[in-house]
Amino acid sequence: MPKNKVISEPSERLFADVQGDLFERSYEEKIRAEKNKPVECLGMTFPNDEERRKYFLDKLREKLKDPEFRKIEGFPGG
Repeated sequence: MPKNKVISEPSERLFADVQGDLFERSYEEKIRAEKNKPVECLGMTFPNDEERRKYFLDKLREKLKDPEFRKIEGFPGG
């Protein structure tokens, strides 16, 4: 029996389920489409991930201005 058996007719279904739409659109298009999808976080819905990020950064900025918030035990002293 030969060690390296060559398959003459590979299956067309090989990796078909895994590949999905791998070659139908570019990676950049796929990422761009993902960024523009609505995002739900902590019961709030945002138009996209960038808006969610902006909202929570603004909230953090407000909290960091409060001296009482900075006195909470465990708050970094750096």
